[in-house]
Amino acid sequence: MADWAFGWGLRVAANHEGAGQQMILERVELQNYRSHRATTLELPMAAVISGPVGSGKSAIQESFRLAAFGETDSKDPRGHIGLGADRCRVLWQFRALDGQHYRIVLSQSVHGDRIKTDLQLTSGDSNGKWTPITGRSIAETRAKIIEILGCDY
Repeated sequence: MADWAFGWGLRVAANHEGAGQQMILERVELQNYRSHRATTLELPMAAVISGPVGSGKSAIQESFRLAAFGETDSKDPRGHIGLGADRCRVLWQFRALDGQHYRIVLSQSVHGDRIKTDLQLTSGDSNGKWTPITGRSIAETRAKIIEILGCDY
């Protein structure tokens, strides 16, 4: 099988006016997300993720789209929860160029034929304290994420 790779580094997300917010991805945690049972990645300024086809590289990128924008390639809302699991959790931590740290945490669980979703947004200070800045709804929280990132999907 062929290998496939993609890289992360300083990312620029342009909005429709052409301006953009730059951020540095710092940490990713995936629990029961697709093929990832318990994956933690500490990301340096630049990173390349490589591996054989089907090893979960695209799932890492897709997990950000799901957490930040509610977008996924799966047509089945349960499709990204790992086989045999009834819940998943995605954490993305990044730093804006102004030095502010943020965490996006998406948790989903299966209850019968329904999916319960929880989305949390926090900002961190230099002492490692995380303060919730989550909105009153998932839509409001996603709007805050889009404002921080300076783009929409």
